Amino acid sequence: MTAFEVFQKARRDLSSRTIRAKLIQTVSIGDQKFEASGSYIQGRDLKLRMSVELRVGRQGTFQGSLLQVCDGEVLWTSHTIGRRSDDSSQPAKNGQSQVKPEEPKPHVTRRDVQQIIDEMTRAGGRTRNAIIAELGLGGIPELLASLRETMIFAEVEQQKIEDELYLVLEGHWNEDVISRLTQLDVVGSSDAKQAEKSLPRLPQHIPDIVRVYFQRFDGGGLFPRRILYLKRPPARNFFRPMVSLDFDEVRLNTPVDDSEFEFVPPDLVYTEDVTQQYLNRLRSSTAQPGSAGNQ
Repeated sequence: MTAFEVFQKARRDLSSRTIRAKLIQTVSIGDQKFEASGSYIQGRDLKLRMSVELRVGRQGTFQGSLLQVCDGEVLWTSHTIGRRSDDSSQPAKNGQSQVKPEEPKPHVTRRDVQQIIDEMTRAGGRTRNAIIAELGLGGIPELLASLRETMIFAEVEQQKIEDELYLVLEGHWNEDVISRLTQLDVVGSSDAKQAEKSLPRLPQHIPDIVRVYFQRFDGGGLFPRRILYLKRPPARNFFRPMVSLDFDEVRLNTPVDDSEFEFVPPDLVYTEDVTQQYLNRLRSSTAQPGSAGNQ
């Protein structure tokens, strides 16, 4: 199978199954290393719930969290970042108690997935199922769709890790992404392995390549057990892990209750509707020549 076929097969397989998994994210920047954990639940008919929480600093006083929930009609995303209000690590000054910081408020957005599907179906002349598989619209399918859209992948390789066989895809950012990140005109190569050696240096916080580890499950389907982003240190010819996203304790086709996909925005928090922005971005990407050429 080609990389394109692996991505298409994985997204098609996953869209028809329920999924429960533990999610672990590790971030390494320089000498700093952070770990976040959470859960992933996916139902049928575009239902999903993904949550990740990160705590760093003394007693985990600095927190970041991501929650993505879709009931099949609306996809909600909530980001929170800041210092906990119960942070008592700051010493009092001049015998006076410190004023505790306010609890960080989430940034909440909504996407009307049915409107997006309807408009893209009318505009593209494709079937509804094909549009759903292509867009992803949240969770793992959307992440895979984003990788295929923004990266060029080399040939599929097979690796055996702890007695398990994986299909491994390695890729780098495509020309459009690199030019936006570096403001340079880049003439890329269709050979991802060869192109890696001549790519311009990207900002320190941007990974250079990604590796996706697909594992086969019963019935021949594919599941991305690990997504690993790597960075090449200055004046070095090797890549170092920067961000890893691992799915553990994966259970497929287990019962999932619809109540797990309910979301009510917090009181006094502004909700931004990004449906039109998402549609505009999709139209822009599909209008660009070669935008779907990440084979």
